Amino acid sequence: MADDPFVSIVVPARNAEATLAQALDCLLGQDFANWEAIVVDDGSTDGTPAVIASYVEQDARFRTVSSCANSAAGARNKGISEARGRWLMFLDADDWVDASFLAKMLAVLGASPDSVAAYCGSRRVMPDGALTPPSIAPEVAIQPFETFARRCAIRTHALLIDRATITELGGFDVSLRTCEDWDLWQRVARLGKRWVMVDEPLAFYRNSPGSLTRNSTQMLADAEIVIARGFSADPRVKHPASAHANGAISAHGGTASEALAWFVLWNAASDCGSGGGSIEPQTLRALPARFEWAREIAKVVFDGLVVGSRSVPEQLAARWDRIGGPVTELVVELGKVWGDPVAGRRVQYHLEQMLLDFDDLAAPRRLARTLAIRVDVRNPRSTELPKGIDQIYAYLVKDGQIEALVQFGVLGNVTRRHWIDLILNFVPTQEFIRGLSGHERMVFRFWRCFARLARRSPVHAPQKGAGADKSNMFAAEA
Repeated sequence: MADDPFVSIVVPARNAEATLAQALDCLLGQDFANWEAIVVDDGSTDGTPAVIASYVEQDARFRTVSSCANSAAGARNKGISEARGRWLMFLDADDWVDASFLAKMLAVLGASPDSVAAYCGSRRVMPDGALTPPSIAPEVAIQPFETFARRCAIRTHALLIDRATITELGGFDVSLRTCEDWDLWQRVARLGKRWVMVDEPLAFYRNSPGSLTRNSTQMLADAEIVIARGFSADPRVKHPASAHANGAISAHGGTASEALAWFVLWNAASDCGSGGGSIEPQTLRALPARFEWAREIAKVVFDGLVVGSRSVPEQLAARWDRIGGPVTELVVELGKVWGDPVAGRRVQYHLEQMLLDFDDLAAPRRLARTLAIRVDVRNPRSTELPKGIDQIYAYLVKDGQIEALVQFGVLGNVTRRHWIDLILNFVPTQEFIRGLSGHERMVFRFWRCFARLARRSPVHAPQKGAGADKSNMFAAEA
């Protein structure tokens, strides 16, 4: 019909009176106006119905239906059955999107009429309101099915998707308590149609304590089902692309067991962040122990810690006393599973560096293997290393300003002479050099032969106006 809305937004809501208004307000603020919102009250027992009623009364674009599904998948399916728009969006009652979301997503879809979906970047929102750095998965636009066969790379509300396709595929699988969005995106991607990307963080995801995301046992059970489906034929998809008819190809990104191991790792790290949970270490055996994978493994652990601890990256190092023991134990177990403790230590070094890259070192930090400090270049002093520390991460500071970051392995205490050598190499100033004794002016080249030095940006922070970070996400957060 000519007067049908162009976009239908399905909002499942169950006991969501505290957050629902913010979700619905973000729709009222959209730059694009031709939409309808179907708010599905899924058996709420709090003030949610009254919140819904107030929006239905003030704007005819809001409609409401009732559901007794007691699940996000069932409630969304109810909303799909009522939708009239060309495109579908699924917005949970505790999330929101930028005012430009619909306009920008529709613009890229308009420029690519053969596409089945458009997606954007996202940011997590912690209970204190702090935002994580943006993230996005550009590989979805390159090989959507091979990506979704292995992991859920897109937030539920970070995309617009073709309604006819969703209806044809039967909507969400209500047998899944979590990962139901991942399962549906995987089915859509199996059709072989194009996905397009908006490289901006337009979707905001609330990292709430009560989310099913935190139910690791349920998530692992559901993820194993979804991954197994991704690596085999799926009879639910009647007309798959020939390349995807029999499932994912290992050469395009690893096996099903490896995909599950990555997901297990993320969940284990999330549990470390929340202070509980345990895993069977053997489930991690399929992770690659090769040197070049150590940083990727550390990135997944880091992301899991962010979610489990409900902390933004800048807060993690300061919370090491609470999360450090469990996560170090996890990494040690990983080395044991591989039969290669050195590979485990490589992961630990990368992880500790990532934590410290976000820290301002206002106070010294002692992690499992790294001591992080500030060193006054005008008055460097010897540094005694605590037991177990074999790496230094230091800001070289002059007049309160960070001049350089140095990182190196150590086997003993770091003397004043060692610090002077580093300062002469990284912060050369005539004023400083003139203040040294004749002996101290010597540059200790011998030290440089044995120290691994790195000079990098002192603080990791996204630049204003930059697009989303091209980071992997291994979690289906539903």
